[in-house]
Amino acid sequence: MGFLRMLLYISLIANSFSLQNRVYKTSKLPQTDLKVISAQQTAMVSKHWFNKIMTDFFQKQQDESENSKVSQLELARRQRNALEDFSQNYILKNINTLESYFQSSMKDKYLYLAWVPEEVNTKSQKDILALIVCDKEDNQSDPQENKLILKCIITNPSWSGENIESIELKKCLYALESKEYKLDITEFYKEPSNTRFKLDWSLQ
Repeated sequence: MGFLRMLLYISLIANSFSLQNRVYKTSKLPQTDLKVISAQQTAMVSKHWFNKIMTDFFQKQQDESENSKVSQLELARRQRNALEDFSQNYILKNINTLESYFQSSMKDKYLYLAWVPEEVNTKSQKDILALIVCDKEDNQSDPQENKLILKCIITNPSWSGENIESIELKKCLYALESKEYKLDITEFYKEPSNTRFKLDWSLQ
């Protein structure tokens, strides 16, 4: 637990604001890039990312408003439209999905994971690139049909394909499969906010 606390502290305080020029790779054992964390730790990281997204968004809007003389009403209208078209809207939607899990009785049943691939230059694992939520579904009549259902992925707002391709996360998730549980991504693919993952993962 001490390692996880240090990992979260480093990622939140020092590293998650910018991943520029950082390149990561999947470990020889892909499943080791996924660290089990608690619901509380998941909430802490997602809140930090939410605040970063919104701070960057409103700062950009403020900068643009200073260069154009418009009324407060017009400024609010522009902000609303900009937020609807915001490129990181899918992250905000998945954070809202995560919050709905925290408000339900399923909160403590879910499996929470942090994706922490190895950085190429330092060979260390210190940056959280995504949070993953899974649900274990046991089939009492046929244990071979037990499933590890992928529910939600929240990505670090600073992560891009230049750091590491999303297909590498898929490799790590499938590496979690065992004789007892098979990964099921059907439900995950049905959510419109996960279209980017569906396109990336289906093409490879």
